[in-house]
Amino acid sequence: EIFKQHPTYVSMYVLLSISYILDNGKNLFKKKWVVISLLIIQALSIVFFGSRIGYIILLLILLIYSYKNLKLNPKKVKIKQGLIYLTSIISLLIISWNIPIVKERIQFTFGYQKDYKFNNKELIKNKTPEEQGRLLLWEDALELIKERPLLGYGTGSPDKILYQKYKEKGHLLFLEKKYNAHNTYLELLLIGGATLLFVYLLALGALLYRGIKRKDTVLLSFFLIISITGLTETLFLAQGIVFFSFFFFFLLSTKKHNE
Repeated sequence: EIFKQHPTYVSMYVLLSISYILDNGKNLFKKKWVVISLLIIQALSIVFFGSRIGYIILLLILLIYSYKNLKLNPKKVKIKQGLIYLTSIISLLIISWNIPIVKERIQFTFGYQKDYKFNNKELIKNKTPEEQGRLLLWEDALELIKERPLLGYGTGSPDKILYQKYKEKGHLLFLEKKYNAHNTYLELLLIGGATLLFVYLLALGALLYRGIKRKDTVLLSFFLIISITGLTETLFLAQGIVFFSFFFFFLLSTKKHNE
């Protein structure tokens, strides 16, 4: 909030940093405690940012690196390291659960906090349709996509046509807040239809293919960050496009030290 940045976009940078330190920490820092300290600080940062997508990606990155390290070690070392990784992940989960704002957001998401307006069925039924939350945004976008599925509405058009749809459907809160689709894949369908989405999926496929072929866990982590965050955020705005475009070309052009 101090820097007026969305927590999910800040989380993307920190998650990639965590992945890079996990992959290259031994080469970057001579002292092991420096690596561990940086990882703890950044993992806790993700927790405090409050981005639920960030929590999911952090857990996946930790599981990938745990699997990678265990696979390379002999059986005795595997047991010891496996216990360390398991303890670390469980400790992080326990710490996260005992931070009020984190616990609250998770409970809100799964409906355990009944006083949260998006989980109150009577409130949703009797008040404005916007109380249904993000799913209603996606429904509005899908209605437009069905009208022009192959080529979309053109560059710069999604906001305009979405605002018209909000006005038509009476979704005045969405119109007032000038919401976009909050989904990269839907946004691409609005701009260029299935054709543009196919091109984007090819780019994601290139990341995944190169990551697997090079056994590059940083590249795979970047793929996870981009593809999963795109489910709930529109990446092709100022905050997301800088991250995507810079690291896409940087990571693909950077050779692994074992190549």
